[in-house]
Amino acid sequence: MEEIAMPVFIPKPEEQVTYFQGVLEHGEQVQAAFWCEQRLFWLVHWLIEELPLGEIIFMSLRHRYFAALTDRRLILMGSTGMHKPITAKLESLQRSTIQTTNFRKWLGGGISLDLMANGTLRRFKVPRSQGAQAEAVRSLGAA
Repeated sequence: MEEIAMPVFIPKPEEQVTYFQGVLEHGEQVQAAFWCEQRLFWLVHWLIEELPLGEIIFMSLRHRYFAALTDRRLILMGSTGMHKPITAKLESLQRSTIQTTNFRKWLGGGISLDLMANGTLRRFKVPRSQGAQAEAVRSLGAA
């Protein structure tokens, strides 16, 4: 019986790039890969962090992703809480339809990232360890 190891830490960017190899178009190149999670309203975030059993109660609200920025698009792949890719949960956004509306570094090193994609605002939280890779999306849609 094969034992499946679940990583506790976020995989290195080099490993994250391999998750997207099966979905890249011919000639498409990954420019940056990073892990992020959906940024929730402050009250919901507070309830998750502070309420006893809050993480379990609000588990379905928090979505985690591996993101790959290529020369053509931004690809979002679902991630489990233990940082394993969910290849069935895949979303592709063409670069021409994305605009970075907020890229703010906070005191602890985390980044608030807001993307306007096809008229819909998408809010993400990028941990400090993934900040260098996430810098690539800072200038998306800039004129």
